[in-house]
Amino acid sequence: MVTSRYLNCSETEIEAIARDFAQVAIEGDTITLSGDLGSGKTLFCRAFIRQLLGVNDLEVPSPTYLISIEHKSDGKPPVNHMDLYRISDASELDELGLDEILESSIVMIEWPARAIQALPSIRLDIEIEIVDASTRNLTVMAPVDLAKRYCRSVQIGAFLRNHSNISYTRKPFAADASARTYELVIFEDKFYILMDAPSAPDGPPVKNGLPYSRIAHLAEEVESFVTISKLLRARGFHAPEIYAQDYENGLVLLEYLGSDTIITPDKKPVDARYIESGRLLSKLHAADWVTADQNAGNSIRQIPSFDQSAMLIEVELLTDWYLKDGQHSATKDDIDEFKQIWSQYSAMAQNFRQSIVLRDFHSPNIIWQNKKAGSAQIGLIDFQDALIGPAVYDLVSLAQDARVIVPLQLEKQIIEHYLSDCEANGQMLDKDQFELEYAMMGAQRASKLLGIFVRLHSRDGKSGYRKLIPAIRTYLKKNLEHPFLSDYCMWCERVIRL
Repeated sequence: MVTSRYLNCSETEIEAIARDFAQVAIEGDTITLSGDLGSGKTLFCRAFIRQLLGVNDLEVPSPTYLISIEHKSDGKPPVNHMDLYRISDASELDELGLDEILESSIVMIEWPARAIQALPSIRLDIEIEIVDASTRNLTVMAPVDLAKRYCRSVQIGAFLRNHSNISYTRKPFAADASARTYELVIFEDKFYILMDAPSAPDGPPVKNGLPYSRIAHLAEEVESFVTISKLLRARGFHAPEIYAQDYENGLVLLEYLGSDTIITPDKKPVDARYIESGRLLSKLHAADWVTADQNAGNSIRQIPSFDQSAMLIEVELLTDWYLKDGQHSATKDDIDEFKQIWSQYSAMAQNFRQSIVLRDFHSPNIIWQNKKAGSAQIGLIDFQDALIGPAVYDLVSLAQDARVIVPLQLEKQIIEHYLSDCEANGQMLDKDQFELEYAMMGAQRASKLLGIFVRLHSRDGKSGYRKLIPAIRTYLKKNLEHPFLSDYCMWCERVIRL
């Protein structure tokens, strides 16, 4: 059990906590409220129910005489507000169908001690203590997962209220493949994004006593996102503006860039938008990210290098996860050969043309700004893991999009426009060297993604990623047509039957 306390709360603060709880309540949750008469139990329930159902002036009477009152609203889970003050035995609840109510709705129970044996063991208990006429202490007790969900919502609510005293609306927003979650926040008809990303503890050591995240240089705190956003904006690129941040609790309030992307509703590439996104990369790569002063804010970290260790630990996801998916098998000699090949490739890559690498520059992370022009048309998100590494990596991410099948002709057009723009802004690239870098980093990224998608399915229960694997295998096979990669091509043909 986890216990959290909210001390010396005014009536307004109690209502705010109730509304924050309502943001994350789901069907099947049970919340009990204990405290003396007049402590504020019904006040809490009223604010909770109004918020959950989205009706600010909803009549929420005390259910003292009726025992239970159900509140419904279209598209929202029903809420059963119960008051057990007048019952003398839990058996009196049988005729109400308590078991069914607990399963099919959110249940708020005042005076739960009168029938505590009939209530589920997994529930959230709130004790309200009267301090004086105007203040109360709230003690919240719940199992770890339940407490984490509800108390985190209170942290978010406090963060938003600290930013502005204007009333706001919070709505769930699409998440990504990471542990981060997002909310759409509306202040007086203006939209913002709330990033919820508490610092993640290091995982177990996987190599040389270090966890995967440290070796791969994954950002485990929101400061990295804020840093890179400020840096990109200082160079004229359209990353979200940061309005507020709480590094300690892992919260950021940032600009909402919209919902228009570079693909159609049926997930087909919009050719012109892909090409413009590639052209943006030529501008990104023309900037001096390696040696220039990175003073885009008061807390700018040095961008890590996409070093050999990071490349190797990423590509080894193929042997660590993809090969263990039950469809392929490899001997120790096969694994040793794989590591030898990629040790050579990753060492070579350190001498490729270097720039900032956003790492996931593809359709989910490119927001199309239709009313803007030039570089401002391309809204950038999900760049907190940025590194200094082979510039061509992000071009591969775009032209061999992990979520969308990019036709070969469009891939060629993206590359042609990119190279043309590079030449126009003084970046003279050797064609043969560019093709080698593109193929090698494409092979590295595709190999990594095969492992990641199996890991997301097997470890994290995100089964939707399995359907993306055939397209990634096609990208990998194409990249391995480059003659320099013949040794890895033969390995893939033999081991993963590419």
